[in-house]
Amino acid sequence: MARDEEMVALAGRFPGYGLDQHKGYPTRAHLLALDEQGASPVHRRSFAPVRRVLSKQGAQPDQREKRVGANFQSQASSETVG
Repeated sequence: MARDEEMVALAGRFPGYGLDQHKGYPTRAHLLALDEQGASPVHRRSFAPVRRVLSKQGAQPDQREKRVGANFQSQASSETVG
């Protein structure tokens, strides 16, 4: 339940991914949103579709996280989704 509540909260911060509906699981809607919008700062970099999207954007996962900023990065590290 805690994960579901966290996904609902993240959906408010990162609209368009449908996190409140698929709860971070790799549904078709989630994968389409990743392709259309790219990875958000809270997407888990170890998730293969996120790595693929980041490589299309020309960023390595660790480089993308550095660009997010130290303050948000520390917050995002505890809020990762697939």
